[in-house]
Amino acid sequence: MTDKDKARVIDLNHTLTLKAQEAMRDIKRQHKILIENSLANRDAILRLYHADLILLAAISQDDITTAIASHLPEILDVVAVRLLVSPDSGFAALSHVSVITAAELNKLTRDNGMFLGPLNSAQQAVCDMVNIAHPKSVAFVRLPEDLPGITGAALLMLAGKETNSFTASHGTDLLEQLVMKIAVALLARPQASPNRRS
Repeated sequence: MTDKDKARVIDLNHTLTLKAQEAMRDIKRQHKILIENSLANRDAILRLYHADLILLAAISQDDITTAIASHLPEILDVVAVRLLVSPDSGFAALSHVSVITAAELNKLTRDNGMFLGPLNSAQQAVCDMVNIAHPKSVAFVRLPEDLPGITGAALLMLAGKETNSFTASHGTDLLEQLVMKIAVALLARPQASPNRRS
């Protein structure tokens, strides 16, 4: 190879090294995102497990609705949790349950069965009714209505601490599992605790 040919050769070692370094940075970023997602999923599953234990420990429907209002906010890391039911619901007479019309319940989820995100005017009105300061975000999840013994409509309301506590892009599997477990627990328990019966 002549000196003239050598002058025409482009040294790509530096360029290849830069590309390799950028690829490594991308891999590290992706790895970090995967780890963060994995930890968030683990945390959510652990919260659901603790909620399961609270539901299992309840011996009556009143115990369940009391636990929903008093224990689930801390377990789920939210401001408040409420069970909202229509007047014809079999759960309407339970403690810590808020009764609203079926039309109002439908507005809370925009007739969709679930809503995650910032409050709309109908949701603000319900927060005022149940004496909860307007949260930065909310989740409204309808309890299943196709279980034997379920009458009327019911929603679980979760008031988020942050604007990103509940967003439309969040997954819904854990919330769907939670409301299914609440519905089954309510159906499996008597209305009053045995020691409260007269």
